[in-house]
Amino acid sequence: MKDFLLWKNANEWFYAASVAATWIWAPAIFVASDKAYFDGVWGFLMFLIPNILTLILFAYFAEMVRSKIDGFTLVDAIAEVVKGQKRLHLTVSVIVLICSTCVQILGLHTLFSAWFAIPKWVSASAVSVLALAMVVRSGIKGSIQTDAVKYVIMLLAGVVLLVPTVNANPQIRLEGMHNSGFMELAAVFGVSTAVGLFSAPYADQTFWQRVFSIEKGEVKSTFLRSAVLFALIPLIFGLIGFYQISADVNWSIGQAFGSGALNAVLAFCVVAALLSTLDSNLCAIASIACREFGCSINGGRAAMIALMTAGSLVMIATEVTITDLFLLYGTIRTCVALPTILIILDRYDTHRLFYSTLACILVAPLGFVLCPGYKWFFTILALLIPLTGFKRCGEVRR
Repeated sequence: MKDFLLWKNANEWFYAASVAATWIWAPAIFVASDKAYFDGVWGFLMFLIPNILTLILFAYFAEMVRSKIDGFTLVDAIAEVVKGQKRLHLTVSVIVLICSTCVQILGLHTLFSAWFAIPKWVSASAVSVLALAMVVRSGIKGSIQTDAVKYVIMLLAGVVLLVPTVNANPQIRLEGMHNSGFMELAAVFGVSTAVGLFSAPYADQTFWQRVFSIEKGEVKSTFLRSAVLFALIPLIFGLIGFYQISADVNWSIGQAFGSGALNAVLAFCVVAALLSTLDSNLCAIASIACREFGCSINGGRAAMIALMTAGSLVMIATEVTITDLFLLYGTIRTCVALPTILIILDRYDTHRLFYSTLACILVAPLGFVLCPGYKWFFTILALLIPLTGFKRCGEVRR
């Protein structure tokens, strides 16, 4: 059972590759290339830098937590709080896993639909079978073991795609097709992206599952290595976007290579990226089901199937874009990021933190959806509202 929920026998580089591969997922390929193509250096850096800093900052925090706590899930890290607070964190964790799963499936469909006229359910069925095959038997052990292979596939595929792109287009367009200003980009993309990314690990069970798998004393170095490994992939695909100098307002990386062998290389790369996150999501929901709801291993496997089904149905039933869904659930997970930190640091008031977290979950995502011109504002609110639950040194907890 332990190898299904945690795997403690891997080399440090295997863990680092697993963290990097899980963190890469669909947006690191699609968003990095799109931002480089349309918004130039500023748009690309607003995606790349927060991603790298997130892993670096979390490395130090996770090392501190791991030195004190043994566990399996996020709830183990906040074990002292009241049940209501735990339920809020669990609810957000499950919502994040559903949204993340939906994004991965949507990423695959976005790529395939650029080449073939296939319905959404075909893409969802194909990736569901592949993801479940990776981990339904061995759980997190199978995920970590295969993530190193997936990472190498992504890295080699990126290089194979970059070389002919540079040869075909020797000029580079760093300003982007839209030539947007820094402040404009920050308002519509940069702020929401940075806050959502910085908050991501603290509410993400795929991270905590790896933190508790890594031996004490090795967490920080592992996550710092993963930051370096991660950076290479979006950098390569960002360069592909910079070297595409056409004026196509509907450009996407799925259309960048015409047809033939290079499309097959891109397909392998995207599938590897999607599967690395999808199978991590499946392991995460299984660990939540087994540890927090007392399910057996077969119950955890049933939770995996339920997650793939829920993510597929959301993708099929909606017309949301990858970037919009990425930013939305970044806002949702931000709602419990600061509460998680305050709880672990023991700097919270029980009642204030519960009600501020609840208010945050109700207000921030709804405002993000209803006020698209002020997405950044509601993402910041998601971070700031829980500050009302902060407890000063010496203040009595209620």
